[in-house]
Order: sequence, then structure tokens, then C-alpha cells
Amino acid sequence: MLGHTPIPDDPRNAAIASGKRAIQLATNAVQPPSPLYLQVEDSIYINIINPTQAGGMFGRVIARFLRPDGEIIGFKREFPCSLPGAATIFTLGEGWLLSLAVSIPGLSAPEPGYAFVFASVIRDTPEGNLFHWNLFADTYENNHVPSWPPGRMGFPQEGAGRLRTVVGSTPAAGADIAETVPNNVRWRLLCLFATLVTSAAGGNRAITLGFDDGANVFSENSATSGQGVSTTTSYSFSDNGGFQQSGVNPWNVAIPANLLLANSYRIRTFTVGIQAADQWSAPKYLVQEWVSA
Repeated sequence: MLGHTPIPDDPRNAAIASGKRAIQLATNAVQPPSPLYLQVEDSIYINIINPTQAGGMFGRVIARFLRPDGEIIGFKREFPCSLPGAATIFTLGEGWLLSLAVSIPGLSAPEPGYAFVFASVIRDTPEGNLFHWNLFADTYENNHVPSWPPGRMGFPQEGAGRLRTVVGSTPAAGADIAETVPNNVRWRLLCLFATLVTSAAGGNRAITLGFDDGANVFSENSATSGQGVSTTTSYSFSDNGGFQQSGVNPWNVAIPANLLLANSYRIRTFTVGIQAADQWSAPKYLVQEWVSA
């Protein structure tokens, strides 16, 4: 009949098909699920690097360990994690490592670049040699806790890094700005802002922002005109595609694009004609920061 919808068969009347399963699961003498068997001479080594974070934090290790008698043991260890980082080493005994994770509960890390974590297995043989098996090398973030398995092997300088605003030191009167990249980090300088107040002595001051590796200057970027006596002028140094503007406040000065600075590199002003009563403010600058380990 047109438009008639057939009534499906009652599933209660369906034939029951049964047969031997192709896969059989053991219910006793089951092999351990972890490929990582630890002996009594094996240790776990954890290293947290957090070079520019506040002190007073601690690292936390959480692990699950299967003993030879079949008992699964939960393990937790906490250790101080001060600047620029900390390490701990411990043994679990003989058995199978099922899982391991490292967190830093006191650290808010919304993006990469705050901290980097290493975890390894160390074997101390009778000959005194050390053999390492890396479990993971990974960034720590609020929503990403380094763990094994699967154990991600990353690099500290990969990814977008952390955006960080730094307020530098105020130079003494008559002195230039001098900022040094901290240990264990790498910076990309995005912009820098500072103000110079000149005294009535002398003539015009010529302003340059320079970069060096601790000894060798490899870039200098100058304002196109000098600053007069008894004036207060701010300078905005930025990667702005070459745009430069002098004679207004603030003055805009271009710096090289993608300027990467390793630890111990310096950011400095060179003020030609600076007088003893001239005063630079503390510089404020925005950097992209990576852990460098």
C-alpha cells in the first residue's frame, strides 16, 4: 500500500548467534602493562628550570608504581623550587613505573616560557657509569602538566614563548641605561620606553639604543635629531617597520625586527653629550621570553 511503513521485526524474535571469541584475555599471571621496568639501582631525576619566576615555590612529583607482588603504589614528593630552578632525585625500588607527572602548584603559567621540566631515569652501574633514559622534556603550563607516558620530548625555545613586561633599573644621574638579559632565558625585544630629563648644561644630546653580547656591539639605533637642554623627552624604541619620528614627544626610533638576545646580552643607551645632572628613567620594555636550558 502506498505510504505504508513496514513494521520492524521484534528483536526478541531474532536468532541468537554465539560462538567462541577470537580474543581471549588472561585473568591471572597477567603481564605488567608498563614497558619501563626499574631495578633497585635505578633512580628518577627531575629538574625544573624557572629562571624569572618568584621564589618560595615547590615542585610536586606524582607517580604510580607496580611492585613485583602486584601492588600498585602511589608516590608523591614535593621539593623547594627557588630561582633559577631546582632538581631532585629519588628511587622507587624494583618494579614497573606506570605513570609520572610533575607540577608546580604555586606557579601561574598561562603560556609557554615560564618553566621547563626534565625527567630521566638514571642507572648507577657497579662500574660507576650513569645511563639516562629521558622520560620527557616539556614546558609547564596551567593546562599542560609534563607527564609520562607518553612523554613529550620538546625544546625550551620552541613555540610562541611568554610575553613579559620588564621594568628595569633607574640609572644614576649622568649615566646611561644598561639592562642585561638574565641567565637561563632568551629574549626577543619588542619595544622599549624610557624618558630623559636634561639639565641646562652643555648642548644637544644625541640618543642611541645599542645591543651587545657583553663585549661586542652588534646593533645601534639612533634618533634622527638631538634633544635640547632643559627638556624632558620620552623615547619609544620598537620594531615598527622602519618608521622613525623625532622632534615630538615621545620620539619613535626603529630597532631591528626579530632581535633575539641570549643571556648576558645587554640593552644600553649611548647618550652623546650627557651631563652629570641628566637623568634617564627606569626603562620599561616588552619581551618575548623563552627558558634557555
